[in-house]
Amino acid sequence: MALKSKPLEQVRDDVPVHEVTQEELVRVNILVPASLRRAWKTEAARGDTTVTDLILKAMLARGSKPE
Repeated sequence: MALKSKPLEQVRDDVPVHEVTQEELVRVNILVPASLRRAWKTEAARGDTTVTDLILKAMLARGSKPE
């Protein structure tokens, strides 16, 4: 009997598979004051989203667009 892997969306519901498969994701490290990071985490929790999504939306609204 061979093992069969589950689709990613069945294992981790927090990974939007349709977005992940469109383009490779890379990590961006920035230094920010701890108080700002806490504010971002609080805002993300209030909006039931992630800090990553919060920052992406803010950057896209500001006019930063992928090539």
